[in-house]
Amino acid sequence: MREALHTNAHRLEAVNAAVAAGVTTALAQVSGCHRTTLYRWKKRREEIAAAASSSTVLKPGRRGPKVRFPDLEQRLMDWIEDMRCNKVRAVTTRCLLMMSIKLEQQFLEGRSEAAAIQYLRRSRTRNQLSIRRITHKGRRKRSEGYEKYEHLFNMDQTSIYVDMNPKMTITGCKVEAEVHMNTLHKEGEAVLAVQKNAYCDERVMLERVKEVWKPSVTFCRVLLLGSLKVHKMSTVRAQLEDAMADVEFVPPGATTLAQPMDVAVMAGFKRECRELYAQQHCDSGHSATPRERPTSSPT
Repeated sequence: MREALHTNAHRLEAVNAAVAAGVTTALAQVSGCHRTTLYRWKKRREEIAAAASSSTVLKPGRRGPKVRFPDLEQRLMDWIEDMRCNKVRAVTTRCLLMMSIKLEQQFLEGRSEAAAIQYLRRSRTRNQLSIRRITHKGRRKRSEGYEKYEHLFNMDQTSIYVDMNPKMTITGCKVEAEVHMNTLHKEGEAVLAVQKNAYCDERVMLERVKEVWKPSVTFCRVLLLGSLKVHKMSTVRAQLEDAMADVEFVPPGATTLAQPMDVAVMAGFKRECRELYAQQHCDSGHSATPRERPTSSPT
């Protein structure tokens, strides 16, 4: 019966043991080979050490392709690290493309946008960065929520600037008076609250229940929450039950009903705007100062 193929890393480990303790039948059995095979490996130790460790043949290891912009990749890694320090957990491919164009003026010379995106994908692999994809979908069918949740409405306002960083704000004035004038903001009935970012875990949720919900509740109330994992934790639900709250969860399938314009119309509109901004940066580069940014969408 033919012997099983061994990797060069396994061969080198066996040879080092043979050099230290000598070639013996016991060592050959531990290494999974014949004693004469171990002799041959010992004579070709230099070839085994120079070969690729994961290969089963004695060929020199293949060098990877030459990186065209090594300095750019290092600057991108520094930028990603800085973004994560600012609690930005993920960086999209579009953001990497914009920053590459900004940091390296020759990044798109002789290549298309699609080729540049593939280069960034290989760069992430070289630097051991994960590429995340949506792998979980809601189990509820869209038709299951029509009758019960057809009265839900919601609208929001989001920015479409593709290069807007998470710390950028829009200059304005205080809106405290406007908030108090809002009919929804009534002391004892409803509280409009915001926070610095949208991050929420068990600690933050329990703190909200303690500081916001409990002081304002004097009798049994109904509380509607989204189907987030943190909302359904046993500790959070126990605290809400102690605060005389009857909790109901809005199912994931109600998103298209609560935000029909955002799902059906605005999603495509924002995508087209991002493509236009990306194309403008690819053709014209980044603006040196905020004053040089265009005030209208590129055409």
